[in-house]
Amino acid sequence: MARLLLDDGTPAAAHLSERLTTAPVIWLATVDGHGRPHAVPVWFVWADPRIAMFTPAGTAKVRHVRANPAVALHLDTQDDGGRVITLSGAATLDVPDEVDQARSAFAAKYEPALGGAPISGWFATFDQPVTVEVERIVSWTSTPTGPDVYVVPTPASGTAR
Repeated sequence: MARLLLDDGTPAAAHLSERLTTAPVIWLATVDGHGRPHAVPVWFVWADPRIAMFTPAGTAKVRHVRANPAVALHLDTQDDGGRVITLSGAATLDVPDEVDQARSAFAAKYEPALGGAPISGWFATFDQPVTVEVERIVSWTSTPTGPDVYVVPTPASGTAR
């Protein structure tokens, strides 16, 4: 079982977990074969320490992940520009043990946004699962006394960087 990233009981961890669970869109950044960054908004589900998303199999992001699994993700800031959340990790394209669970969570989160259309039609187009094993989370917000920074350590090291 993977180590949970947001289980330290702090208000910052609770806030991050809530944002990652409820935010409708996360930005996924990959790198193409020439080293150019490629960032796209995607629907996603969070299951600490993983993010799952689905995409059409022929997309640039799939080609990029096949060549280089290192990715970055970030949420939009809140309306007041507060609490920036960035994540990094390694993406995989075929995680059969987790796909059914991710599809169920996806359906629960996004089927209402489809205006009554069944999510099965959406999955027919967005047929490639992408799972990111999140290795690091960095979050910050401005306060009157300076930035309030929260860094979740990488699971391998156990220490913040």
